[in-house]
Amino acid sequence: MLLGVKQSVEELGLLAFGLLKIPSSAHRASALFFHTYANLERDCVMIKQKSNRRKLMEFACVILELVALSVIICLYFSIGKSDVSVDQYLASAQTAFKSGIYDHASRRVDEALALQPNNDEAKRLRDQISNAQKLCKLVDQVQVDYQAGRYGSAKNFAKEALEFASTVVPHPNRDALEEHARNLLETLSDYSSVNRVSDNREKGLGTRRHTTREVIVEPRERMSSPTDNWHIFLVGTSQYSNDVVRSLKYAASDAIRLKQRFMELGVKESNITILTTDHDAKQHPDKEKIEIRYKEYIESLQEGSLALVFLSGHGLQLENVPYYLPRDYNPDKPRDRAVSIKEMFSMLEKSKASLKFMLVDACRDDADSKAIDNSSFDPAHLVAQDVKAVALFQSCSENERSYEFSFQENTSRSEEGANGSGAFTEAILKGLTVCDNPADQDKDRCVTFFEFVEFVCKETTKLAKEQQNTKQTPCIEGSINNFNLLTNLTRDGISYDDQKRADQYYKTALELSQITVTGDSLIPSLMNARTQPDKATLENALSQISLAIEIDSKNNDYLNLRNYINRALEDAEETIREQKANDAYNQSVQLLKQKDFDGALEQIGQALSYAPDNQQYQAQKDKVCREKASYAEKNARDALDDNDFATARQQIEIACKLFPENQDYLDLKDKIRQAERDKEYESTTKSAGFRQIFKIAGVDVPFRWIPSGSFKMGSPQSDEDAPKQEKPQYSVTISRGFWMAETETTQELWKAVAGFNPSKYQDDNSLQFPVENVSWNDCDVFIRHLNSQGYAPTGWKFSLHTEAQWEYACRAGTSTIFYWGDKIADGEGYLNGADLAGGPNGKGWEEAFPFSDYSQGTSPVGKFKPNAFGLSDMLGNVKEWLSDWYGGLYYVRGPHTDPQGPQYGVRRVVRGGGWNSPPSVANSIYRGLELEDYSTSTLGFRVALVPNDVE
Repeated sequence: MLLGVKQSVEELGLLAFGLLKIPSSAHRASALFFHTYANLERDCVMIKQKSNRRKLMEFACVILELVALSVIICLYFSIGKSDVSVDQYLASAQTAFKSGIYDHASRRVDEALALQPNNDEAKRLRDQISNAQKLCKLVDQVQVDYQAGRYGSAKNFAKEALEFASTVVPHPNRDALEEHARNLLETLSDYSSVNRVSDNREKGLGTRRHTTREVIVEPRERMSSPTDNWHIFLVGTSQYSNDVVRSLKYAASDAIRLKQRFMELGVKESNITILTTDHDAKQHPDKEKIEIRYKEYIESLQEGSLALVFLSGHGLQLENVPYYLPRDYNPDKPRDRAVSIKEMFSMLEKSKASLKFMLVDACRDDADSKAIDNSSFDPAHLVAQDVKAVALFQSCSENERSYEFSFQENTSRSEEGANGSGAFTEAILKGLTVCDNPADQDKDRCVTFFEFVEFVCKETTKLAKEQQNTKQTPCIEGSINNFNLLTNLTRDGISYDDQKRADQYYKTALELSQITVTGDSLIPSLMNARTQPDKATLENALSQISLAIEIDSKNNDYLNLRNYINRALEDAEETIREQKANDAYNQSVQLLKQKDFDGALEQIGQALSYAPDNQQYQAQKDKVCREKASYAEKNARDALDDNDFATARQQIEIACKLFPENQDYLDLKDKIRQAERDKEYESTTKSAGFRQIFKIAGVDVPFRWIPSGSFKMGSPQSDEDAPKQEKPQYSVTISRGFWMAETETTQELWKAVAGFNPSKYQDDNSLQFPVENVSWNDCDVFIRHLNSQGYAPTGWKFSLHTEAQWEYACRAGTSTIFYWGDKIADGEGYLNGADLAGGPNGKGWEEAFPFSDYSQGTSPVGKFKPNAFGLSDMLGNVKEWLSDWYGGLYYVRGPHTDPQGPQYGVRRVVRGGGWNSPPSVANSIYRGLELEDYSTSTLGFRVALVPNDVE
């Protein structure tokens, strides 16, 4: 609630700022302002019990006044008297009236009547506003007299306000004002007997005097719940309509026995709803029947009543949500045919009842619930901030089951005639015993709720161990105040003198903590005080109430006051934290002015550690981050201009770390990377064919640097023997240098990456031979794997060569058919192709090189002479797959700079020739083509490293 008020104040502040900047928007924004104003006012009232509400309400009121003034000024300038119609005035008045800003609404109505004095709608609205203003004044007077201690006058004004409210024409705020007046009147009723000071010891009453007034404190029994206000809902399922679900023995009889026990305690039978399988069909606990009867039960609950729901039967857990299995449960549709305990508890929690409890005797596996350690049960942790009780008490903890057992001869029975029971239900029945209740361990003839819970937990665990030799640990969750569940007699055993001395400690603690008692509530004595007791005073008050509790440890008044003082101490600590946070914030502001961004971030971080929800601190942190990032961006740009790439990269990383999604920073980061690459290309191009070893999957693979440049691709028109797919010849430019593997991909590298060897020509000594029998698809998967494993150096990626890259690298600056020249005979020692050694069957080739390469299959890579770029086997040994789709006319119509091949195609380009290729194929110009899934012993590939921004 506190956070909601803070957010409302911030919304109003932002709205005021926007209205002052854009007055023309005031007319549209006024409705939003009024709505937010009403919410803020409502929230402030709802949190008035909080220790720091006074500061917040003061701050909120100041903000509201400033914003209201801003809105009114903006409305004044935006509406204008010369061009605003009566309807506009009335619309503005109606909006202000609905939001409770009656002065502004009254002025708008007066302006409308000035234009049309006889307007009936304006007159009617004026009367409504006048009545509302009168009602507000009456309620305000009640508050003033109440705070000043004039209770008689305040009570009279409250009655007058309630009488007048019934005559006011209905409007949106009447009910709220009427309710506020009624609450004040009820509070004042607690003071009706303020002058009746007498000896009430026989009645259990004590008189305590405060510094400003006398307060009557009612007896401790005021917290007990009379059983005639108890409303019970019982469900017990032993038999199930589906044979898959195992029947239980005592679930239904447990519910019936509980009904009997509640009637023994005085609960009316008409206040008990029961559904069990031991009754006739009309009361069978089917899913729809449970839901309908439970909804009727929840709607029947009224304020001041105690609501208790008991479920006994099978349970299960679905996605961390506990469910109860009704009689007609269907395992095939578990969620549809089970009853959600979570939803039932939620409905109970929202009901009008004052005390709300759900008891579930069913198996469960709820990881969000925390089991009670019965060996050291401490119910103090269940005390809520407000006077209320809402609890879900389950028979077992997570990963546990609920057990039932049969009564033996030596077993203590809850009642005669019972054959058995669930361990949890049996413990409940014992804890609800009318006489000699075993839960009353302090023998004060009064069982508090915490005593009941502690007893049930220990007794359930004991019964499960004794009867089933297993573990069953009940658990409870919720927001619970201690109260007298069962009361026989008021507690005795404390002498009058000790009680009087304890009351004096209590009175002193009240005075020091500046609170008083009204009925069952603790409220601040000085409702308009701008200060609260300091930490030392509150600690003194705590010591006083502790002395009172030492004498009377069961007195709810003492315990409640101690809780209040503890909360006040927490608020005092919060004040100290707020001061530390404010100091750190101010220091951050100063360091930011000095451009000490790290120091400013450290200080604002400390402020946020004290107040993580403070929007001002968060805004300061955002401001520091923005300025630090902007400063780093400027430094990065300056360093980039100076070609200081290391500094530029360091600075832009700072900005990107602060704002990882800022596109400007990301673009600058890419620009710096590109500049670094361009610088690297520029330095590398000075040494064409530079050799560099890259390690891939543990294998050293040599690469050669291929610089950028231009060349003539294809065969000239004058070469009549050249096939048409090699023509026409045209100029191509390779604009970016790249790395090309010095040799074709070896069997060793393929096996290291892929884990197998597909080659035909392989033996124990063949790992340095080229891999073959691989399709284009195989090569593509191989290269994708290399990139996914991060084998490529930073800024680069593996790829097949384009056709243009391959021919450019193969020619190595030559313009001849072969990279050794135009003469076929000069190729001896440069390649492994079709030669004088003959084919693999000993037969000669129809066309062959006029020399012998001493091989009738593939040869080890790098055995033959390289070209001018240091590349081996560019011709012969195995043909090489390229990345391009084959296109007959692509180079006629395609780009002349960095051509990538056609976008679509049927076959992929193959270049270079293999060990069985004649001179007409194994040359720098020949273009082959194959289907992507084709493989043969004459076809392999080699890899390239290209910049990773190349597609």
